[in-house]
Amino acid sequence: MSSKKQRAAKKALTNNALAQSSRDLQNMFAGRGNFIGEQLETSRDLICQYGYPKNPVFSNFYTLYRRIGLAKAGCDMPVDAVWSDWPTIRDVTQFDADGEPEYNDEVKTEFEIELNKLIKDQKLALKDRVRSLDRKQRIGQYAGSLIVARDVNGAKMNEPLENLLPGNLVKLVPLYESQLMEAEWETDLTSEYYGEPTMYTIAEFATGAKSLGQNRSFNCHPSRLIMAAEGAEDGTIYGTPAMMGCFYALMDWEKIRMSSAEGSKKNADQRSVLSLKEGSNLPTGSTAELMDENINDFDRGDLSTLVISDASMASLNSSMGDPTQPAELCEKEIAANYRIPMTVLVGFQTGKLASDKDTLQWNSFTMERREGFGNHLLMQHINRFIGIGVLPVPDGEVVIDWPDAREASQSDKLAMGEQAANIRLNIFRAGGTPESVIPDSYFHEMLDIDVVEVEGVDNEPDNGPKLDD
Repeated sequence: MSSKKQRAAKKALTNNALAQSSRDLQNMFAGRGNFIGEQLETSRDLICQYGYPKNPVFSNFYTLYRRIGLAKAGCDMPVDAVWSDWPTIRDVTQFDADGEPEYNDEVKTEFEIELNKLIKDQKLALKDRVRSLDRKQRIGQYAGSLIVARDVNGAKMNEPLENLLPGNLVKLVPLYESQLMEAEWETDLTSEYYGEPTMYTIAEFATGAKSLGQNRSFNCHPSRLIMAAEGAEDGTIYGTPAMMGCFYALMDWEKIRMSSAEGSKKNADQRSVLSLKEGSNLPTGSTAELMDENINDFDRGDLSTLVISDASMASLNSSMGDPTQPAELCEKEIAANYRIPMTVLVGFQTGKLASDKDTLQWNSFTMERREGFGNHLLMQHINRFIGIGVLPVPDGEVVIDWPDAREASQSDKLAMGEQAANIRLNIFRAGGTPESVIPDSYFHEMLDIDVVEVEGVDNEPDNGPKLDD
């Protein structure tokens, strides 16, 4: 082997060792197993004793997500709530004295025009791809979308993607953490990208692959990826899996559900015990064979009646405990980890007042996530598109405006309007002036009433038939 090939092989082995070392380190800090098993109970390893994985990895989280409804709901509900509405993205060039943006929707910048083209491109399906990336990153520490484009430069996948033109973007392919592994890192302490991956390995066949045709493995340059990692407060790609804080609670909940189902099934099977009367002996020979055959047929349900002599049969059933309370204990921890009220996560089980408060809390959390991680994820896409050339540089500052998830529904507005009307009526009956307490503008704003249009309707002449006619 030549010296050049030896150096290349040595470098590959070193990179693989570094990648494995990094993953081992991440896995060590991934779970709370060491903390519980070694800190709270030093005399025994509770994690192994209770049958939990000591350091949960992506495959464990993915299995829970695919097979347990609560795990899937906790991961999907915040994603679906955030992206149920799409924000308005503007290129703002003017701000008032307080720093608030001044919008001019009549004039579109080149950036806004090209961005709207990407959003409306049905083949690209940008909205669905952003939602899918958000969903995938919640299962593991991170996820990424592979950018597929018409590269006029003919660069390979392990080379930078740059100098594209608007319209060159073909599609985005969201990938799970297991399909997207770090291969090389920036080791220069003076670099602004120190510690960040400089090369990834994409393994399409890894956990999470949807098609048997996904069997490729290749190196990919970071410029061809849009990364997402919720909870990565240090600016790296290593976020926190959404199920991390309730991983063991999800396993406990599944154990309670499965043991309860198994107990119910065994009781329903009506297992029986055959007791011989005093002084009787077990039959032998052909009589014993016939007795065994009859008992088996009776257990299978082939016989409706079993005739026996010198013996008695009794059903062997066990008294099962109510699994509701231990299951509810797990559900509370799961809901607390996801920051989703239990009435929202598992359905309304309390009074209407409590449900309304929980819904308001949930809507506030949704708005918080929109303006936090939602904005971050959108800017990740926008900045990458600008960097590779499929979007022009904005003239000013990119401002993202979300619809307010906390806004009252139309039915709630009508109910509040009815209450306000009753208050005005009571004030009028008491001899007061209702308009001074609740002005007409309150109803106009709440119920979105166009005053000019309503007045125009009132002033229109009535040309219809009259009674005198």
